[in-house]
Amino acid sequence: MRICDPRRNALVAKDDEKDDPIDALKLAQPRAADSSSSCTTPRASSASFSNGRIALYHDRIRNRVRQANRVIAQARLYGVMIRESDFAEDTAAVFKQLPKRKAVRDDFQTLLDGYQAAVTQAMVLRRGVLKLSKAYPEIARFQSLPGYGPIRAATFFAFLDTPWRFRSKAAVWKYVGIGLCRRGSGGSVTLHVPNQVNRVLKSAVLGAAMNAVGGDGEFSRLHERWVKNGLTARMARRNVARLQTAVLWGMWKSGGEYRCDRIARLLEPVTVS
Repeated sequence: MRICDPRRNALVAKDDEKDDPIDALKLAQPRAADSSSSCTTPRASSASFSNGRIALYHDRIRNRVRQANRVIAQARLYGVMIRESDFAEDTAAVFKQLPKRKAVRDDFQTLLDGYQAAVTQAMVLRRGVLKLSKAYPEIARFQSLPGYGPIRAATFFAFLDTPWRFRSKAAVWKYVGIGLCRRGSGGSVTLHVPNQVNRVLKSAVLGAAMNAVGGDGEFSRLHERWVKNGLTARMARRNVARLQTAVLWGMWKSGGEYRCDRIARLLEPVTVS
């Protein structure tokens, strides 16, 4: 089903791909239904595993962090320096450091109640996502990739919906937010990371790459090689994220398993005959 994507069709100037020849071509073409950008609707097979549920889980995680930061800020008003781990399990030690005024303790308890509610909501949604994920073998296969646990695998599955939406791995990278778009005018062209991306998906992919780099596997060794070759650590991690995303996309299309030996081949020295 083809429907208009308003973020890409609002104005030519707002498009990620922007250059003089590209702009001229878009302005010359009629902005009719057949020439408008399109996006897909969720597959019927994954309708029960909607991205709304996984997005709600990530929203509750962010809410838990917000509530924890409010508790920490309230404690610092009275010179009590704490972290989330200090009140996540036991709050008695924190209350001992606070002033004994009733108003102060009541306000602090109100913030703690909000934090505990956020933790409970996140836990309930996590259990629901994990239970629902068991019905999809793709999510289980994604977890064989270093850095991908059940939540990140479910996030990738839910927001990409189907691998057949994308004509190439470069298109997947742009959708995820780790690819490069061209922008230029008057002969000057620059490459930049697109701004209009799914932040939840981008965070999951980059977080998985960071975890993989922190281990001692093939992705960590690739990261070290790229850094030695002159890339910054940040760009090397982004390269790892791109490689992992391409691997997941390929696994999804082919129905195959993760082959670490294929990644290890990239580490083999190049011989020139």
